[in-house]
Formats: sequence, structure tokens, C-alpha cells
Amino acid sequence: MTATPLSVEAVELALRIPAAPQLAPDGQRIAYTEMRSDPAREDYVVEVVVLAADGETWSEQARFAGALPCWSPDGARLAFSAAAADGGGISLWSPDGGEVERLVASERALSRLAWNAAGTALAFVRRQQVTREPHEPIVLQEAGYRFDARPIPLDGDELCVVRLAAGEVEQLVAEPQLIRSMAWSPTADVIAYCAGVHYHRPFPAYLVTIDGVSRRLTSAESECESLTWLPDGRSLLIGGKPVAQTVGIRHLLHVDAESGATTRLAADLDLEVWLPMNGYPGTDPVLTPDGRSVLFTAFDSCEVPLYRASLDGSGPTERWLGEHFDCIGSVSIAAGRMATTRATPDTMGEVVLGTPEDTELRELTRCSRGLFDDFAKAEQRAFTTQDGTEVHGILWRRADLTGPQPLVVNIHGGPHGAFRGAMQPGGLFTLELAARGWNVLEMNPRGSTGRGDAFFCGVNEGWGTKDLDDFLTPLDALIEEGLVDPARLAVTGHSYGGFMTSVLVSQTDRFAVAVAGAGLTDFSSMYAVAAVGMGLLHNELGGPPMGRWELYDHLSPIRHVEQIETPILFLHGQEDGIVPPYEAEAMFSLLRVLGRETELVLYPQCAHGWLDWPRWARWDYDRRTLEWFERYVPGVGGAQSSPMR
Repeated sequence: MTATPLSVEAVELALRIPAAPQLAPDGQRIAYTEMRSDPAREDYVVEVVVLAADGETWSEQARFAGALPCWSPDGARLAFSAAAADGGGISLWSPDGGEVERLVASERALSRLAWNAAGTALAFVRRQQVTREPHEPIVLQEAGYRFDARPIPLDGDELCVVRLAAGEVEQLVAEPQLIRSMAWSPTADVIAYCAGVHYHRPFPAYLVTIDGVSRRLTSAESECESLTWLPDGRSLLIGGKPVAQTVGIRHLLHVDAESGATTRLAADLDLEVWLPMNGYPGTDPVLTPDGRSVLFTAFDSCEVPLYRASLDGSGPTERWLGEHFDCIGSVSIAAGRMATTRATPDTMGEVVLGTPEDTELRELTRCSRGLFDDFAKAEQRAFTTQDGTEVHGILWRRADLTGPQPLVVNIHGGPHGAFRGAMQPGGLFTLELAARGWNVLEMNPRGSTGRGDAFFCGVNEGWGTKDLDDFLTPLDALIEEGLVDPARLAVTGHSYGGFMTSVLVSQTDRFAVAVAGAGLTDFSSMYAVAAVGMGLLHNELGGPPMGRWELYDHLSPIRHVEQIETPILFLHGQEDGIVPPYEAEAMFSLLRVLGRETELVLYPQCAHGWLDWPRWARWDYDRRTLEWFERYVPGVGGAQSSPMR
């Protein structure tokens, strides 16, 4: 059968992505989630897969439609959230041959699930059920409560518990808050959880008893994202920041459960502690079996390795696991074994098994192994900008093409995200561009995570200005090397990347074509209405626009719209609350008034998170981007064939 050109569609339909492996207490089974694209549906299917050991052989024992697998303390039952198509709620399965049993029926989405130490109760987090009459007005009394496509006032989360003997759901926390993390104490029926009304604003940690008695644990100004109890139940490890409304990297904190006294661990490591979120790899902190050290992930340039630090602060923090471009996912330790996922430049991630004492890993799955072998590879590059700052990026290119080639500059979101060299779900389009003959440059400019706190804060009060040369200097370097044709340059990005796309074409005429996805264009309107306004923008720009109008205007691409000559396509989710679609609509309208070449595409029922869009919308986004690029940049090299048959 003849090979076909590589496309996002073909790769995605062949792809399986494992995550969050959980070892059973005896170390003889691993439960994990596996996500794949269902050809018959417009979204991903998520399943719980159980692998069982028979000596040195591991094989699949069970598979269920669901997520959030969680072993009981004795390993006799596996709890998981049932798929919505099966009615949702919580189900239980016995690895010794029992049928799946429905414990809790619920049509509402669950986001967290955990057993108590005795194995007699399960805690879980579910979305609040808020109903409104069609003609009921929405009354606002506080600013800043919008969060992407969530309703206003914010529909919060409920922290609930179900005691297995009774089977009745008890609601412990029901305030209109988002709950990021929760964990049972190993010594008492007490649950720690992190809650707040908005990301980038205070998100303290709290303690609540099974009877519903609650108290705040950390400062009211803290921003907590991850919780891990120490075995004695007297303290916790928290991933977050002591003060929320500041700019800086996330730390690993040791918190006394009685007093709330907080100290920072791994203080010698100037990298951001990375937690599993928004499609990125990473793990919640995990204790080593001897109880003396903690394993955690940190973003290091273009990779996410596993680090090891002592709990008492003695000795240096060491990079413990992860080779070039590796990205380590959730870590589970039991019975002398350690399971995690590892994404590499050749895989989107595989379940691997090792021990907490050494770094030799055995690959147990082949979810995407071999799928990317014949495609373009990532090459890490470093460039020195005009002010002497070193910036890193990833260059994707086909080895069989010689001479200057067209180049796409792809810009990440954030600004505090980062590209990584391992395969990632949002990076499939990069492979297709490279297969069609484009070079693709993914820069991590100042403001990106992975280079320390000063670099992370390098765009404070300077979005689109302090980082501008971080894109232009690399272009000059690649052109001088003879790899890039300066007449065939394109630029694109989503979220912050969409903003920066508009900035670049308003500040330079070097790009022949541009595609801006979900990018802000006016800081003042964003501050007042958008989900990130009174959190992220307040922190990054030093406060509200009042008294800072000149700064807000200077940084806003819409104030420089008359300078844009590059043909630009705007792509935006119609339900986006992080960066509302009026940001693209305003720029598009003014460009049309000016007679510029531009187009605006709005996607119904799509919010800000691109990976959460239905498949048809994501594929349409990629097709339109490709067609727009090649309309204005002709003569792209021949398409590479796909090894998939």
C-alpha cells in the first residue's frame, strides 16, 4: 500500500497516550489512563488500563472506560471515575475476578479521587450543579470571577466523601471555589485541599475533617497547587508559591500541618517545580521509601526531568532521572518498585518501570513507540541576543532538504510556558509542517519557564518588547547559517503566542504571513473582562491600568494596527473566557477598515484550551493555518511520506 503524506489526522488516529500510572500496594499491578482519538466520535476516549505482573512479564489484565484510577490501601479494590457514557460517578473493581460495581452515580464531572488510610471511605471532587432559569438575570458583585467557559458567577467544585459501609455521599466543602488538589492524611480522617476562586490569585491550602470541620492551613495570600502528606501525618509537601499575586517560579514547600509554618525545600535549584497540568508532563512530589527524600519534576530548559532533594535540607538537589529531552510524568512508588511515564523525542509517552534506588527503566507499553521514527527530529539551539541574554529553542527540520528553506516561528502560550523536545499532543502540526518542507523554530524566549526565576520574570511590564529580540536574533542566525530563506518566513502561536504573533507583524515586516490563535490585542480590555485580567495581568504589569495607561497602550498590538502589512489570519474559540474573542474581532475589524489582507475564524462551543476542542475544530484550525501559510509562501519543499500504512 502506498505511503501517504504525513498529516495530523493520520497521526492522531493512530496515537495512544498513557498517563498517571498507579502501582498497587504489592507492586504486582499498575493501573493507568490511556487516551486515544475515537474515529467514531469528535473527542478523545479515556480508559483505565490495568497491567499485571507474571514474574518478569507484564500483560494487560483489564480495561474500563473511565479515569482517575486509585488503589485501595490493601490493593483489594481499584476505584475509578466511570465514563460519562456509562453514567459517570465512581466504580469499584476487584483484581481477583469481581465485577465492576457502581459505588456513586453522578453525571457531574469528577476531577479528584482518593482513599482514606483505612480503606473505608473515598473522597472526590465534583463540579457543582448550578441551574438557572432561562430568563434569570446574572448579578455580579465582585470583579474577576470569569474563568474560560465556566459560568458567571463561577460554578465551583464540591469536595465530597462517601463511606463504603453507608454508600451515601456527604458534601464537605461546597463554596463556589475551584479545587486544585486534595489528599487524605495517612494517620487521621482529615483531608487537605487547595481552593480558590481564580488562578493567579490566592489559592490557600485547607484542612477538613470527615465531619466537615474546616480550617485554613497556609497564608490567605498563598497559591497552592499540589499536596502530599508525609507518612507521620504531621506535615505536607506543597507545590506552589507563598504569595500568589507575585511574579516568579513555583517552589516546593514543607508545611507543618498544625502551625502552617512553611520552609522551602530544594532552595538550591533555580528551576520551577513542575506539576501535571494542562497537558504538560510532571508529577506531584513523591516520597522515597526511606522517608528521607522527595522526588519531584522541574522544568529544565526544553525537558522535564525528575529531581531528588532531602527533606531535612541537607545536601544538594540532584537531577535524578531524565536524559536529553525526556519528560517524566506522574510517579508512583510501592513495594520497592517505581512506575512513571516518560515522553521522548521518539514517543508521546510510555509507561516505564524501575526502582526508587536506580535510574534503569523498563518500558512496559508501546503506545506510540515507532510512530515517529521516520519524521523530523528536534534539535536544541541556543542564541545570544543583542543584550547578551542566551535564549534556547528547538529547531525541527528534515535532514534530506538542503539550502535555505521556508521557516515557521511557532510561539508558545503563557508567557510562562515552554516548548519541550519530547513529543507532545499539541506538537503534531509541527511534524506535519516539517514533513511538508518547512523548518519550524520553537523558541523559549525570556518569560519562559525552565531557565530560573530571573529569566521567568524577564518580561515583567514588557510583554512583546523585552522578548522581541528573542525571536529576531535567532532568525538572523539561522539565515546566516544558510538554513532559512528570509523571503519565506511565517509566524504563528496560540494564547501568548497569538499575542506575540500580532506584536511581531506590527513591529517588523519580515514575515510573509501570520496566523494568530486566541491572542490578546488590548491589555486594558483584557484586564477588565478576561479571566486572566485581575490575576495574571495584574501581577505581570504591576497593577491595574489606572495610572498605567501609557504602558498598557504601548504594549497592546491594537494600538499599532496601522503598522501591520503582513497577511494575518485570526483563529479563536467563540466561548473563550481566558482571552475573549472580541480581542481578535477588534483587530480583524480595524485591519479590514485599513484594507489589509486578513480573515477571522470563530469556532463555536470552543473555549481557550485548544487541546480540549473537539477534533473537527482542531483539525480545521490546522488545515486553515497550513493553507494560509502556503497561500502566501509558495514553493515549499515536497511533502515527506508517512511510514503509517
